Amino acid sequence: MKIRIIESCAGMHDGQTFAFVPGDVVTVPDELGKDLTGAGYAEKDSGKAPRAEKRVRAPKETRG
Repeated sequence: MKIRIIESCAGMHDGQTFAFVPGDVVTVPDELGKDLTGAGYAEKDSGKAPRAEKRVRAPKETRG
């Protein structure tokens, strides 16, 4: 299963240790992927680039 990491996480699965940071896109066994997505640490990777966050600008001052 291919997942995108949302929150930092580390642990052990099938005798192998893992450590992921937000933004990592990794392929993991289905069982581990379901655990991480169910716990909110990751989401299924859609293959698309993540949407850029919109930048908020302060309104211009009005002349009086």
